[in-house]
Amino acid sequence: MEKVLITGASGLLGRALVETFASEGFQVLAQYHRRPGAVRTNVLWMKGDFSSIRQVRFFLSTYRTSLRNCSSLIHAYGPIRRRGTSRLRGEDFLGAYYHNVVVAA
Repeated sequence: MEKVLITGASGLLGRALVETFASEGFQVLAQYHRRPGAVRTNVLWMKGDFSSIRQVRFFLSTYRTSLRNCSSLIHAYGPIRRRGTSRLRGEDFLGAYYHNVVVAA
């Protein structure tokens, strides 16, 4: 069974991605920050805070075994700074991507 890690899996987009991939037979590793989503047999909900590189490292070491053989990453983790949707800018998403993915990799 192919494994996919979805960050931000409890958000609006993340929940839809989890449902889609789980329905297609993937083993879904679903990272969440505050509340996990619905229980499914092929979904592992993994608590993680990506607001600092230290927290990202902690997440990766905590779930090291589960992350083995993970073939894909879908990054749906939202901006670090909370803002109303109308106040979000492209730079917020670019900054979150750099902070969460590029630095960790």
